Amino acid sequence: MHMQSFLEELYEMHAKTVYWAAYSVSRDSESAKDAVQNVFLSALRHTETLKTLSAEQQHAWLYRAGVNSSIDMLRRNKRSIPVEDAGYMEADPAYGPQTLLERSETSTEVQKAVAALPKKYREPIMLYYFAELDYKKIAALLQMNEGTLKSRMSRGRELIKKQLQKGGGLYA
Repeated sequence: MHMQSFLEELYEMHAKTVYWAAYSVSRDSESAKDAVQNVFLSALRHTETLKTLSAEQQHAWLYRAGVNSSIDMLRRNKRSIPVEDAGYMEADPAYGPQTLLERSETSTEVQKAVAALPKKYREPIMLYYFAELDYKKIAALLQMNEGTLKSRMSRGRELIKKQLQKGGGLYA
């Protein structure tokens, strides 16, 4: 396999996970995007090594690189980056402004609740819901057994629900 097609395949398969790994650290969409670029530039430099790894090992390498890149960027900036929207709501002609406003507010509330979670709950939640990984892959990436992962997912969801109830959100 040529280097370019190998890197394209890696990017296609893992960019979303790398983004959410970086976002879980920085809590900033633009910083996470920068981290993704840094990770895949690093992957370019380490192509030969990555080719020798299994698919799971490649996934773990890229995930860890995303976390590390985000941490490095935070250290360089030497300041905390505030939580901000990960995106914007596109207008849907089927819905009026009120519906879009409610969706946006709900999305922001959920993002803030997830961002407020302790890291041990936030990482699995983000990998499951945003990076769309299954429990087996998440457990391997975070180096824990599936029982522990399921427990943390359950506790993380409880904490999100409590936060939303407290703030008068979805479950109030």
